[in-house]
Amino acid sequence: GRGSEDFQELIAGEDPVPYDSVHDPYTVTETPTSWDLAVAPGSTNPTSSVSVGDSLTLSSAGSVGAFIITAQDAFSNRRPGGDSISALMVLWDTGKDKLYAADLAPETGTVTDNSDGSHNTVYSVTRAGVY
Repeated sequence: GRGSEDFQELIAGEDPVPYDSVHDPYTVTETPTSWDLAVAPGSTNPTSSVSVGDSLTLSSAGSVGAFIITAQDAFSNRRPGGDSISALMVLWDTGKDKLYAADLAPETGTVTDNSDGSHNTVYSVTRAGVY
């Protein structure tokens, strides 16, 4: 409704056309058209993306390690693939909570996009330590 006199002070301004149907309820008299709505995942979010594999926490110098990265958006929706992902491992000084040596180049891994949001990652580090 348009409100009684008791509630007129809550309405800002006056209705210039009080007899139109803009405020009246509308009844659907025909079958509504249905639409398909495709919702795509958002941009890849590093904090929502996940990694799994034994070689994330333990490996040996000179050995090949592997793990899987699954790219997800901020709402944990899996990305479809096509993201550009790289893997860099830097030697970390856990006692000082900083890089072991700033001039030491990071070790790189090879990342393969599986075109389904997952990425196989393979690496080999030659220097023992925490990365």
